[in-house]
Amino acid sequence: IEPPVFRRLQLRDCNLAKLHEILQAAMGWQDKQLHFFEIEGREYTADRRAMAEFAWDNAHKVSLSKLWQKGISEFNYIYDMGNNWVHAIVIEGPEPREPKTYYPRCVEAERTCPVEHCGGPKQYEKWLQAWADKSHPQHKLALQKLGTSFNPEIQSLDLINGKLRRIRN
Repeated sequence: IEPPVFRRLQLRDCNLAKLHEILQAAMGWQDKQLHFFEIEGREYTADRRAMAEFAWDNAHKVSLSKLWQKGISEFNYIYDMGNNWVHAIVIEGPEPREPKTYYPRCVEAERTCPVEHCGGPKQYEKWLQAWADKSHPQHKLALQKLGTSFNPEIQSLDLINGKLRRIRN
């Protein structure tokens, strides 16, 4: 998506299954679609059926700190395979914890994430165009799809951090 949707998160060390939960909250999704992490040619998921069906590895067994120790700092998170939402994940490295700070937290964000079931990156961009143009033939449909209070730009990190506060990390 151009311009891209971006989140900078700070969190404690966790496994990939917990990272999936954190990413869902940070993106504003409801975990309704199949997901996996693609790391050095291997796929990891917390979904037991997908582990069996696709022979993917268990995301509970891989932690961010172990990846970092192996020199792995970049990998992909794929959500909703039918619509091909591919997210580049970059581990920036361990930082000292700040006292009296709740983790996970979002410290920087750009653009609102696409809503669930919006049809993938290209379709989402079409929804955005229709949403922004009151004369567009699909404007009303875009309002229904994205919501009347939808705003493609981030107004505040409070909403994202409110969702992240529900997660124990």
